[in-house]
Amino acid sequence: MTDRDRDLFAHHLSHLQQYTYFLLAAVGACLGFALTQTQGSGLSWEEVPLGLAVVSWGLSVWCGCKHIERGSLTLYANYALVQVQEGRHPEISGYDPSLQSYAVDGIRSAAERHSVLASRFARFQFRFFVFGVLCYLVWHVLEMWHRT
Repeated sequence: MTDRDRDLFAHHLSHLQQYTYFLLAAVGACLGFALTQTQGSGLSWEEVPLGLAVVSWGLSVWCGCKHIERGSLTLYANYALVQVQEGRHPEISGYDPSLQSYAVDGIRSAAERHSVLASRFARFQFRFFVFGVLCYLVWHVLEMWHRT
């Protein structure tokens, strides 16, 4: 891998992390705003869309955290893979090459599994965020209709 490739990969990774943190911050702002809008309100069936929004935003936060966790595990597995391939992994180096081959296969499989899950959590983080926004808008329109 060239220095240019490493720089491009690092930039791409940084962008993905910033996007995840942006969504987490946006969800936090939505939750805080929704809570201030309902101070002094009682529970009623008209609040169901807002409840769905809050639950959806909570799931978005959970998926965002799982995305970060799985992304970190992917990076850790990729680092271990490079160490094994270069023969400098502290637990594998100096052993039979067939053992190193099994280690490479196992680590590569783990990295791919973590990467797929990280990607899935990222998609659901966004979907839950958008669904929460839509539920909030429905609640807001119902509140306006109720007042007229």
